[in-house]
Amino acid sequence: MFNMIQNAAVRQGRYGSDLSDLFGGDAQLQETAARYDEIASKTKTDFGRAEPPSYISQLIKLAKQGRRVSSYEELMKILHPNS
Repeated sequence: MFNMIQNAAVRQGRYGSDLSDLFGGDAQLQETAARYDEIASKTKTDFGRAEPPSYISQLIKLAKQGRRVSSYEELMKILHPNS
């Protein structure tokens, strides 16, 4: 999931531009991610699991800065370096 979202953000990889186009381009991809993150952050459970991921916008932002993330743990270290 991390790779596909980041590829869509920078329109790279096998399906990056296709995914970006599916969401209507860069602006719509970012808007959709922000909306999803907002909804996910308010949702406490996801079919009995913990909570759904609410970091899609951050993945897009990091990809546009040239930083690639391959795991949730790595993302948390970047977002919260002192934790």
